[in-house]
Amino acid sequence: MNYLNFKIESDGPYGGGSNSDNEVGLNIGAGGEYAMGFGDLFGELKYVLGDADQLNIGIGLRFPIGN
Repeated sequence: MNYLNFKIESDGPYGGGSNSDNEVGLNIGAGGEYAMGFGDLFGELKYVLGDADQLNIGIGLRFPIGN
């Protein structure tokens, strides 16, 4: 489940304004992890279904710090 809420306000030389909205969506995705000698490489692909459709792609490296 995903909830998005935003508000934008501006002041400028030609006047100001504001806008706000909120949306509810559903996250659908998959991910994986690959163990390496020094850490884990991971990735995920997620799509948010709703009025504010959004595609998220994430990759990273997870490794231990300390002991």
